[in-house]
Amino acid sequence: IIPLAAGPSPALVSLLSADERVLMQRFVHPGDQRRFCLRRAARRQLLAARCGIAPERLEFIAGPHGKPALRLPSASVPPHFSCSSSHDTALVAI
Repeated sequence: IIPLAAGPSPALVSLLSADERVLMQRFVHPGDQRRFCLRRAARRQLLAARCGIAPERLEFIAGPHGKPALRLPSASVPPHFSCSSSHDTALVAI
């Protein structure tokens, strides 16, 4: 469970890809931007720890039905994951 009430630090924003930062800026309300950043940064940190690579190096692709999936540079099988959020709480299942 990931709390989304705190403000994102520049270090967390730096974990996001350029595309994710563009998506974050599309949110009109600062609270929505904050929650988006914290969700995505937490997802990156958790998956990176599992895969043994830096969070900012993770690449996401759209799966067969549009669900995000990991593209790993190695031949290993990427972990399956799912993310959900409601208000100021998010959950990442790996």
